[in-house]
Amino acid sequence: MTDAKDRFSQTPEAYLQSHHVVSYLNHALTCLYTVKDSDPKLQPFRYLSDYFARVSAGNHVIHQEYIYISINPHNRASFVKLFWKVYKSIGNHGDLLTAKEYHALMQLLCPDFPFTIVQSAARIISWTTLFRTV
Repeated sequence: MTDAKDRFSQTPEAYLQSHHVVSYLNHALTCLYTVKDSDPKLQPFRYLSDYFARVSAGNHVIHQEYIYISINPHNRASFVKLFWKVYKSIGNHGDLLTAKEYHALMQLLCPDFPFTIVQSAARIISWTTLFRTV
């Protein structure tokens, strides 16, 4: 993260861009528009406040589309942390899964998560394992 001097020396536009504020605001407003008719008691400012609190805490990526998860570094890191938090016990006792099984777990968190990413990760892991044993 940037230090205080850099943060305050940025133009407002640069700050918004570097923190992806516009993409979060677009997503928050799209979600708000989607749910507003189903909840007559919905308070828009409260909804936006809760949304940005989830973004700050990293809890905003569960059950989101892959394009949203992959849109910026914070979302990607949040997804990896979420995956680790939910599935960290897998593999503790040598119970390794196939790439298809890992993909199925990914899809529980992100329904359209691409299989090709899991395949690529599996290839990297097998190469690393191969070279460690040589």
